[in-house]
Amino acid sequence: MNKGMTRDVLGRLTALPAEERFWVSVKKTRRCWLWTASADEDGYGWFTGFGQRKAHRASWVLHHGRIPPRKQVLHHCDTPGCVRPDHLCIGTNVRNHADKRLRGRSKGINAGSKNGMRTHPEARSLGSRNGGARLDEGRVLEMRRLRREGLTYRAIAARFGVHHSTAVRAVRGDGWRHVATIVAED
Repeated sequence: MNKGMTRDVLGRLTALPAEERFWVSVKKTRRCWLWTASADEDGYGWFTGFGQRKAHRASWVLHHGRIPPRKQVLHHCDTPGCVRPDHLCIGTNVRNHADKRLRGRSKGINAGSKNGMRTHPEARSLGSRNGGARLDEGRVLEMRRLRREGLTYRAIAARFGVHHSTAVRAVRGDGWRHVATIVAED
């Protein structure tokens, strides 16, 4: 039987009230109260009760009432699946993004991912060891040399058959910081 359902006195399946459905999907640990039902790819739980979509927002509504307009529910604990009310606070979009950057959870370059790269950056595959790499270390060194000689990023990209943004990142070192620029002495 679905954990959001119950049987009435006649044995018919009926949906639990929203508050009961919410608590059926919460596992309380010492630190956080974790959402155990469906979640998005970032780990935020989904809940359709209380007019909300995300479980931490539903928890806020359940414990504190309405979420103010243009405000977000933020986590103190940095655990997306946490619905513990004292781990949640109201904040602005600007504060939310600042917190994400500070904690290394933004989706920018080298931000990490759910598979441990954020907590173990030494495990990140750099350069040609990255499965998505279009270049190798030798080509990056050549691109840097061409840029020092005055070629534009677009010209370099065309020469190597990559998008100009890939050339910019390679020359500037994004994802290729481990490649030392070798200066040839004459």
